[in-house]
Amino acid sequence: MLCALFAAAGQALAQDGFVTIPETVREVVDGVTGVPVKVTVPTFRMGEAEVTPAEFEAVMGFNPSHTKASAHPVENVTWWDAIGYANLRRVREGLAPLYDLTTSLANPSSDGYRLPTDGEWQAAAGEPAKGAQSNLGSANTKDTQVLLEESRRGGTKAVRSYAPNARGLYDMTGNVCEWCYDFFDPVANAVHRAANPQGPAAGLNRIMRGGSFLSTSSSWGRGYRSSMPPGHKSRFTGFRLARNAPAASASTVSAANWYAPYPQLPAAFAAATGTLTSLVPFRRGAVMDKWSRVRGSPRGPAPPPHARLISTHREPTYTGRLMLLQVEADYWEKIYVMTPPGEHQRPLPVVIVPYYDVDTPAGINLGGRNYLPPGVRSFALLAVQQGCMAIAVRWFGESYGEGYAEAVANLAMRHPDSTGLGKWVWGARRLLDWMETQPEMDRARIGMIGHSRGRQDDALCHGDGLAHRRRGCVRARH
Repeated sequence: MLCALFAAAGQALAQDGFVTIPETVREVVDGVTGVPVKVTVPTFRMGEAEVTPAEFEAVMGFNPSHTKASAHPVENVTWWDAIGYANLRRVREGLAPLYDLTTSLANPSSDGYRLPTDGEWQAAAGEPAKGAQSNLGSANTKDTQVLLEESRRGGTKAVRSYAPNARGLYDMTGNVCEWCYDFFDPVANAVHRAANPQGPAAGLNRIMRGGSFLSTSSSWGRGYRSSMPPGHKSRFTGFRLARNAPAASASTVSAANWYAPYPQLPAAFAAATGTLTSLVPFRRGAVMDKWSRVRGSPRGPAPPPHARLISTHREPTYTGRLMLLQVEADYWEKIYVMTPPGEHQRPLPVVIVPYYDVDTPAGINLGGRNYLPPGVRSFALLAVQQGCMAIAVRWFGESYGEGYAEAVANLAMRHPDSTGLGKWVWGARRLLDWMETQPEMDRARIGMIGHSRGRQDDALCHGDGLAHRRRGCVRARH
């Protein structure tokens, strides 16, 4: 009953398609300092629904969506497309644009159409909707085929297909992920500003909120907060607009044996291997050939070894280079190359550290999705402190889509015969090919330290990259 009253009030305020969200104050524990901070989000106005293809095409002159239906949310748009739409819509109404499209900075005093900040989106959304209340995917987190079937048969639904939330806003969970204005900070609850927060001053990725029609409805949804580079686009991401509120409308509102079952042989395999093929007749090369086929890899020729520099970081114990490595003809993966200080008379041994993102292995916040301060997982930092070069490389699941489900779906649609492991190995091989071109790296002394039983070490000793014939095969696993 209370939700219905709130929704009715919100709808009453949405005469122009925008709902007024009153000032909110919430206390969070700053993820950097551990200090409780009261964060205030001033009154603002939020789009009642996601922008549709019809609305986008009327302003921009084209429809980029995978699903062309005019009443569905627009998708397949970059962050730049979203702020471009906001600017041009304002110009068509005879007003000055809000965003500088060269710097992406916004005029804070303008009442132009804009993207909501992360703090505003949170204030407007409240608790995520679940189950039949939103257009989310299933709770499946294991079966790729189920995920692919969902991506084929599922899709967006017309905006306003579900009941609004307590604020009178539709589809704040599911349908499409929604671009926000802020740069992404991987530190949970990092407070950059207590009043009207707008995230860090710089970064590589922009925040997305709300999850898509493919996002898991399990606890792995993690609040449906993610990020992507602003130039990326996907059938899973769209946006809604926000506006500043008129000033007059502002308000104040038995433990020892826990492991015993794990080494036990399953009953079905006690006397036979079931349908598994015996390895006895196979030569080693034939086993590796079969394993390569099972593992799968992206198809097509490998791109030439190439990486481009994003930024350089001079730290007390190393110099770091944040770079993008070309792993496909039109796709780049993030790496962080760390070199010990001083002059080096001969090439240095190299430790490769694959991880969710490059920040945690290096122990430095580089704006990725996954960061922990320096500690026992800072494998790259520990290696460079021992005189080795170290290269942290990002997992494709943190870069190939809005979330893990979307990344896997994008991989399956782009490379139907590849597995996640095959994609990992492909990316590691491209890294090794590039390392072959770097004279400061010792090609005979290359090690790789894995995580969560990852098998990127396949790429070291069984790769098809340019450097394979002269590589050392040093492996470790966390």
